[in-house]
Amino acid sequence: DIGGVSYMNLALPVNNIGKIESNVNLPLSQFSSVYKDVTVTYMAGEEIYSQSQVANGAQAHRSGGDRPGYTFEGWFKDSELTTPFDFNTPVDGDTTIYGKWKANTYYIEFIADGGSGEMIRLAAEYGQSIKLPANQFEKTGYKFQYWNYNDWLYIYDGDSVKNLTTKNGETVRLTAVWEIRSCCVEYKVEGITRKIMWVNWGEDVPQYEPIGYGYHVEKWYSDEACTIPYVFGKAEQGSIYLYANWTDNTFYIKFDANGGSGLMAMQKCTYGQFEYLNANQFTKKGYKFDHWLFNEKIYFNNQHIYCCLTEDNGAVVTLTAVWEPINYKVEFHGYNGGTYWLHVEEYSYEDTVTFINNEITTQTAYFLGWEYKGNVYPAGYQTSKLASVDGEIIKVNAVVRKVDFQDPAGESHYSPYTTSIFFTADSVSYSITTPTLGSNTFLGWKYKDTMYSCTDMITGLTTDDRDVTLVSQWSVMSHTNYFIETLSSGEQVTTYTLINGFCGDIKLPTPKYEREGYTFVGWKSRTGTKVYSPGTTLTSFMTSSKSEFYYEAVYESKTSTLSSVDEGISAQKCEQLNTAYYAVSADICADECVLTTRKTYTEGTV
Repeated sequence: DIGGVSYMNLALPVNNIGKIESNVNLPLSQFSSVYKDVTVTYMAGEEIYSQSQVANGAQAHRSGGDRPGYTFEGWFKDSELTTPFDFNTPVDGDTTIYGKWKANTYYIEFIADGGSGEMIRLAAEYGQSIKLPANQFEKTGYKFQYWNYNDWLYIYDGDSVKNLTTKNGETVRLTAVWEIRSCCVEYKVEGITRKIMWVNWGEDVPQYEPIGYGYHVEKWYSDEACTIPYVFGKAEQGSIYLYANWTDNTFYIKFDANGGSGLMAMQKCTYGQFEYLNANQFTKKGYKFDHWLFNEKIYFNNQHIYCCLTEDNGAVVTLTAVWEPINYKVEFHGYNGGTYWLHVEEYSYEDTVTFINNEITTQTAYFLGWEYKGNVYPAGYQTSKLASVDGEIIKVNAVVRKVDFQDPAGESHYSPYTTSIFFTADSVSYSITTPTLGSNTFLGWKYKDTMYSCTDMITGLTTDDRDVTLVSQWSVMSHTNYFIETLSSGEQVTTYTLINGFCGDIKLPTPKYEREGYTFVGWKSRTGTKVYSPGTTLTSFMTSSKSEFYYEAVYESKTSTLSSVDEGISAQKCEQLNTAYYAVSADICADECVLTTRKTYTEGTV
């Protein structure tokens, strides 16, 4: 025990045994200071290389001396590195040991990478900066950018480098990085730069066509006055300025009928000019042209437009016709028991047209429908697109069935005398009083070769059976018709005697004789005033008091005319009188006024 502390297991260096023996009686505090650990510091220049702890009196450990970028030459006792350190000598207290190193030498080599020329290999010392020389290599069409070292370090001309490697004697390679040289090509149109391109040396200078400006370049020139044509070739060093000789683009307008018909030629336009659009030549049934449409823009007939519909030279743009339905009117010409009325409706071409109802209040007529273009349509019938022209008026007429009873030869004329008439779509029934004609016998009413009684029904009628006219039929004796002509001598002779029954037809004959100086006009009954031409068919009627009829020839003088000078009447009236028919013989006008002398009549005289 030393000072109450057991040191039974204390291991001490053998070479200190003597100390312990001579100092066994020292106090513990003094004993521990004699035998404590000491610090050994290894220096690398001004920097601490390492430190270690050893027992006082023990030997210092020999360090390996590894140091990147340097070659180790030994440990020294002094900082001047003159006395080597003896690691066999025990250290007594804290100790500093100084290391000696020599900086490694490495070499820098320059790689042209496709370039040409020479650059000297450089020697560099680790830990020291070295300024690189300027690049001496050249590469056609390229310019030097920087040096590349191991794809992570980029070194530019004039930069300094340091510690590119730690290995002694190693060669590091710096590779030249090149940037292709480019030429600036500037394209100008009317002094305005439209395009700038960078073209690599050795590559073709491209032709440039401005798009979207409404013109096209005819040729590029080297001078602003456009007198020296530019020959396109390989790009070289410097800038190129090109000037355009240009022409306005032309384009074509195609007109789309959009369902219409007809032909329209394409219209040629010059971009940037004002022109009139061609007038529409298309038609579309039931529609009227409204406007042209292009890219949601509206253009009108003959419109004065700025031609900018497209900038592309030779392009074709399409203007589409826009149509509006026409408007028209439908006139319903109705009938109401002898009264005609008009109802007008207005429609668009695409509207539905509904035929209206026609109210008839009379007992003698029946509404069959509306007639349009030869067809009969019932009320309520629906159709459309009746017109083809804007503002057109379409007329439809009421088709009615009317019943009339005619008794031309009787003592009474029925128009009609009825007690009742009943209609359906295909029949008519009636009740009428029996007519009288002296002592003649009434046979019935005739319609389309069928005899009907005074109370009967006519069936099987169609829309063609509109005016149902029933004519009275009688049972009577025959009668005689005499035809009298005047000869050139003035003598009257009976040339024809024709017999026919009551209500029978008689065809007027052609005269047998020509009368000199006169033209035959026709036949006239002594009891009538109307002159009939030869060939006319008449129906003869006879009452109980008369059975003979006389027809006399009527002539017109070939030479007699009236003069407005000697007759004292107007030229207009002369013309009217000269075209009239005149009776020239008292014998054939016995029942009428006789003209025997030339006489002056005032205007307006009947």
